Amino acid sequence: MFKRLSRFIIVVIIIIPTLFTACRPSGNGSGDQTQLPTATALPEPTLAPERVILVPSGEVSPEIISEAESLVSQLAASSGLEFEIRPELFANEITQDIKVAVYLSKPDNLGSLSANASGTQFVAITEEDWNPGGNVTIIKTHQSQTAFLSGYISALLAPNFRVGALLTAENPAFNQSFLNGVQYYCGTCTSVVYPLSEYPVISIQSSGSPPATWQAAADQVSLNTLNVLFVAEDAYSAELFNHLTGKDIALVGTTPPPGEATLKWVVTVRSDGLSPIQEVWEKLIAGQGGTIINADFKIDNYQFIYAMDGLVWLSQGKSNYLDQTIQLLRENFIDPSTTVN
Repeated sequence: MFKRLSRFIIVVIIIIPTLFTACRPSGNGSGDQTQLPTATALPEPTLAPERVILVPSGEVSPEIISEAESLVSQLAASSGLEFEIRPELFANEITQDIKVAVYLSKPDNLGSLSANASGTQFVAITEEDWNPGGNVTIIKTHQSQTAFLSGYISALLAPNFRVGALLTAENPAFNQSFLNGVQYYCGTCTSVVYPLSEYPVISIQSSGSPPATWQAAADQVSLNTLNVLFVAEDAYSAELFNHLTGKDIALVGTTPPPGEATLKWVVTVRSDGLSPIQEVWEKLIAGQGGTIINADFKIDNYQFIYAMDGLVWLSQGKSNYLDQTIQLLRENFIDPSTTVN
């Protein structure tokens, strides 16, 4: 019995190592084992930098385009965005990396452009009445407000309210707003010293009238002793301004004066659709639109002019009145088309 048990133990001892050896992979372990591929890290995709696009579409003067490029490029840089200027921006070019698109005039297809690019904020400067979508900001210009402010500042600057104007027959709404602006400042606008005339004194001519007609009109209104004369843009000519510089009158207009007029030019009053872009910039970057904001105004080409009754100048007190009136216009508290009684 003992011998049988001993033989069994010896057999087990011999078999067990053989079994373990049989379970091991065959070969020498150096080249015939199956190797699993090593995972290679893929490069992370490069995202396009976010951009601001300026589109000077429509009839925009080179001066305005230059001002817009300077302002919008600075705003883009301050927000860490790239800046581009393009003559046009088609729907298939508006990609997700375009953060803001600024149009200096409203494109006809703004509705479809904005609807198909919900991640882009659009800005458009326009005088058109338009209800913007949630990603559109409208900067609204108003010719009537510019006319009103031109009349207001002409009366504000004129000693003894002695204001005259050369206006065009083709723009009656502008003319009425100009008159309303004068009356808003001084009411009946009657001079307190001789001659005791009522102002403004105006002459209305066709926009296509020759310089000689405008010269005759200027002579007629200046018979009433004027200190400030507003000149409509359609009346501008070298002949007229050469004629006017011989008079003791300060000149006002809505576009910068030609060289012949600079000697007697006191101020230019023009609509400013660019400054409001800066006012709403943080909202644009935050993806907030769907608003209408009124354009601001630029009062430039300013200088002191000596006129018949004294110095024509914008004192600090007058400047304060002007700022208040601009704010009221922008907040729609003044209706320029309403006659002031």
